[in-house]
Amino acid sequence: MAFTRSVGLVVLALMTSTSTRGQALSPNKLSVDLKTALSLMQQNNCPPAMSPMVKEACQQQLSYTSNRLRVLGRVTSTTYLGTQQVRSPSLNRDVPAALFRVTFQSGGTTTWTIAEDEHGQITVFWTPGF
Repeated sequence: MAFTRSVGLVVLALMTSTSTRGQALSPNKLSVDLKTALSLMQQNNCPPAMSPMVKEACQQQLSYTSNRLRVLGRVTSTTYLGTQQVRSPSLNRDVPAALFRVTFQSGGTTTWTIAEDEHGQITVFWTPGF
């Protein structure tokens, strides 16, 4: 099942401790946090550790995102695709972000990008659409 509606920048929080200043991203930790965030969103909840801008974006988009994620089912796997620089709206600067392909129980896949600040709050978490 494929979703084609573009949701633009879906910004949410994840609970991680990897800094974006001077430290390498931890794909294993970010993968766990990505799965946790998607699970919470399926239950119509924004993850708790997020910057104010990220929290606002999450709440505004949660109804649509939650419905789409419930249709896809639980996350069955994440595949780390690499790291790239992206603009963090919360920090107003470029930050390294990890890209993941996420596969769901339904067989559907989406690509997600995540980054966080030096305090462990996610400042970028988005998908190009699903």
